[in-house]
Amino acid sequence: MGGENGEKKFNAIDYIIVRKETDSVIAHILSNGDVEVHIPFEAPDYVAEDVVNKFFPDIEKQIKMRKRAAETKQSISYSFQPLLLGKRYPLVKSKDDFCGFNFKNECFSVIPGLRQYQLKNFLKNCYIQIGYSVLSKRMEEQSERMGVTYKRFQVSQMTEPFGHCVERGELIELSWALIMTDEAFIDSVIVHELAHTKYDDHYSVEFDALLKKYCPDYDEIQKRGMDYAVMLRADGWIKIN
Repeated sequence: MGGENGEKKFNAIDYIIVRKETDSVIAHILSNGDVEVHIPFEAPDYVAEDVVNKFFPDIEKQIKMRKRAAETKQSISYSFQPLLLGKRYPLVKSKDDFCGFNFKNECFSVIPGLRQYQLKNFLKNCYIQIGYSVLSKRMEEQSERMGVTYKRFQVSQMTEPFGHCVERGELIELSWALIMTDEAFIDSVIVHELAHTKYDDHYSVEFDALLKKYCPDYDEIQKRGMDYAVMLRADGWIKIN
C-alpha cells in the first residue's frame, strides 16, 4: 500500500519520502540514482532527514555508482566496430530473438541496452563459438596438408599468446582472440604450432624449413602480430601493463 510522496533535500541530495505500512525507515537508491526514503505513515518528515544524515556517505557513494552504471548502460557506443577475421563490423541492436554475428548482414546483432562488461562477454562468447568452428576446420586442413598429427585441440580462454603446443601435439591451444585476426595470420599461427609436433624448438634449421615450406611468407605475416596486439589493447581485450 503506497503513501503520500514529498520531496526533500539534504546536503545536495534530493530524496522522496514514501509513506507506507512499515515499521522501518529505509533509504532506497534506485537504479537511476534517485533516492526514496520509506517511512511509516505516522512518522514525521524529520526521520527521513535523520536517516539520510546518518548514512550520507554511503548514500552518496551508492548514488554515484548507480548513476555511473546508468550512464554506462546508455553510453555503449554503437560506432565501435569489433574485429572478426581481420575486419571490423558494426554493432546493431537486435530487432528479433537472434543475437550473435549475422553473416548475412555482416554485423554483430546485440541485445539492446547492454552494459560495457556485458557487451564484452557477449562478444567473447561470439568469438569462442566462431573460433571452434573456424579454427578446428583450419587445424584439420593444415595438419593434413603438412602430413602431421595432433592428439587434441582446444580454444584457449587466454587472450595471449595466440597459440601453444604441448608435448609435440598432445594438446594444441589456440587463443579465442585469434579469431579477430585475418585468415593468413591464423594459418601462420596454426602452421607454427603444428610444426612443433615435429620439433620442440624455434631455432633449428629443420623447424624453420618445415615452417617456411607451408607458410613461405611467415616472417612477413607475423609482423602483423604486433599490429593486432595494439588493436586488442585499444579495444580493451589485452590489459596495458
